[in-house]
Amino acid sequence: MISKVIRKIYLLCKVYKLIIFVNARRGKAVKNSYKPVYIPTEIITKMINDQNSSDYRFYNQKFMIRKFGLIQKGEWDIDLFNISSLPILELFQERFIEKLNWENTNYYKKLIEKFKLNGTRRGCKSLEEYYEKNFNRWEKIYLNIKENGYKTQKELGNISVYEIEVCISRHGDVIFVDGRHRLCMAKILNIKEIPVIINMWHYEFIVLFKNENRDKELNNKNLVEFLLNFNERRK
Repeated sequence: MISKVIRKIYLLCKVYKLIIFVNARRGKAVKNSYKPVYIPTEIITKMINDQNSSDYRFYNQKFMIRKFGLIQKGEWDIDLFNISSLPILELFQERFIEKLNWENTNYYKKLIEKFKLNGTRRGCKSLEEYYEKNFNRWEKIYLNIKENGYKTQKELGNISVYEIEVCISRHGDVIFVDGRHRLCMAKILNIKEIPVIINMWHYEFIVLFKNENRDKELNNKNLVEFLLNFNERRK
């Protein structure tokens, strides 16, 4: 069973690399964009609109093939939300900073109403099941990060492409896409930088990079260096 899972992960990584290679050759993606990069946690303050996420399809839901380093035009980076509006961030602040019991959080109170209305939540058929599968698991993850530091997915024994996902706007903003639980824990614990996968770059930011770096190759490393310097200049 384990060997089948490992083989599946290995083949999936090969597929990802092939997709990126083909898209990069066509000028539609950034080279080596399947590799995680470190980004300061403090500059991740915006999140993608779910409607935009659906319209631009950050990954193929049927085959669960994620996009990496895609160069994309459009208005997907315009209508954004603040990370502070995430219910899960409020939950973790109440639990881990204010030291409330899970049962006393606003999230839990709303969860009770959702179970009364729908009977299920996140695949769980009862509050007890939800508590075990989510609250207990989140508690363990939080304590592990607090005691041992923030680990990459590879260090945790998982496939490395499943890091927190972000995309880059035309203005160089780092926009959150997926991995909200880990991101919120990192913010609460004041982790200075975290590994992320950049699955989309706005075309206009790529043009800006090319105009200022005519002698540099369009790859993940060079773009991230430019991105971080660009954000430093904006402070």
